[in-house]
Amino acid sequence: MPTGRDLLSHALSEFLAGSASGPAPTADEGSAGARTVALPLTIAGRGVVAIVGRDGSGRTRCWSMLPVADGRFVHGTDNAVFGRWDALLAVRPSGDWTVVPGHGGEIIPGRLDDHVERLRAVALGEIRGPVQMDFDVSMACPSACSFCFSASYRLTRKEGRILDGDVMLALIRRWAADGVRVVRFDGGGDPLTHPRLPEAISLCAEKDLRTAVLTAGDLLSDSLLPTLLAARTYLRISLNAARDSTRWQLHGQRLGRFPVSSILGVVGRLVRLREREFGQDAAQLMPLGATSMIHPGNAAETAEIARLARDTGFDHISFRVVLGNDHKVHFSEDQLASLRAQFAEIRASVTGTGFQAFLPTRDLTDTGYVPSRFFKVCRASTHRAVVEVGSRPDRAAVVPCGRYRGEGYRAEEPDRPRVMFGELDASTTVADVHASPHGRKLLATFPDACGDCIDRSANAMLERMSELLRENPGTEFHPLRTSGAVEDTSYA
Repeated sequence: MPTGRDLLSHALSEFLAGSASGPAPTADEGSAGARTVALPLTIAGRGVVAIVGRDGSGRTRCWSMLPVADGRFVHGTDNAVFGRWDALLAVRPSGDWTVVPGHGGEIIPGRLDDHVERLRAVALGEIRGPVQMDFDVSMACPSACSFCFSASYRLTRKEGRILDGDVMLALIRRWAADGVRVVRFDGGGDPLTHPRLPEAISLCAEKDLRTAVLTAGDLLSDSLLPTLLAARTYLRISLNAARDSTRWQLHGQRLGRFPVSSILGVVGRLVRLREREFGQDAAQLMPLGATSMIHPGNAAETAEIARLARDTGFDHISFRVVLGNDHKVHFSEDQLASLRAQFAEIRASVTGTGFQAFLPTRDLTDTGYVPSRFFKVCRASTHRAVVEVGSRPDRAAVVPCGRYRGEGYRAEEPDRPRVMFGELDASTTVADVHASPHGRKLLATFPDACGDCIDRSANAMLERMSELLRENPGTEFHPLRTSGAVEDTSYA
């Protein structure tokens, strides 16, 4: 059958001329050539779903056009629309639709279609296993940030902090064969401390896996830039400061080491190389991002950090709240007032065409959510998997999520309960580890066992998508920007 785009130009003219009428055929009528396609359109700033297909005689028709209340579609590639949608419109083959609260950060640097197809395949029982791997290849880090969640376990070993390079590459090959689509090199420690990281990124590119590197940027060097460009790797730098003195204090570094200007200088050269390589499509093909934790030590520099990120050539920056009771921070009333003023300044004069700044919507001293109030099954630990350096450098461990990072790393410590799914080798799939008796038992304890959750919105989105796909595997999902309350609406 022709694609929706092939049908649309013929069908819309018929619909507008009034020659198409009657109820749309259902997907079950495909034997007569009547299978329909739901197409997202934005007309005069409003979202509309066009139900297009062929009738029993093979004639192309637009059966109906259904308005989407309080929303407009966001069109473009996944990288181009990152941060510009806050919901997904789930459209069933019949044309009924439901708005699902979205979480765009769960997608980048992957493709929404890859996530949907994996959830659909799982719903149909065709495949199991994650579509994305968060790969903590090192527990070493040149920074010692005061708010770092991993500092307590990284320092329990002086040796064996870096995953064996051959094991790392063997796992990537296995994941590519198992249907993984995205590998994010994360931490734990800083992935740039792994001497064979360039080799791993290149292997991912060879296997058609999208990649991301999440780093403090201390060790970012010009020698890595060609590898990042060739793989179109999404690079995300943790800035956390606009001034060297502030960064050195927050990152626990001696004065003079890894100045902000040096890190941004390398990023600036990458920006110019990216533009030379990809031209006007640079941001879509290889986005560059930054993050900054909101902390009493850098609160006065928030707007300055955003301007630095924009002027360096980053495509976006995300300001994040320090979570968890272990690192709970407190702001004075003057600091809170200053932050509110700086957020307003960022919205008014820093963000704009080509640059986005994401500001927190939760309380700045939030210690986390109670996850069981928002979702029933933790898919952040199975649809996406976190793999870290295991109890030895030649072992890799699968842990439930970022909240439990370090559990595999410390697995052999005596008298310590292990909150991990298991360890991997090149012959064991992540899905096998999840499906083991221990894995199933551990998974069943979530989310009730968790006192807070760093993946609440992602889990809520994935759960609703999974429910809809189990009800009707033909459901399609389209990025949407809402302007009102999220609601479910059906058309009979």
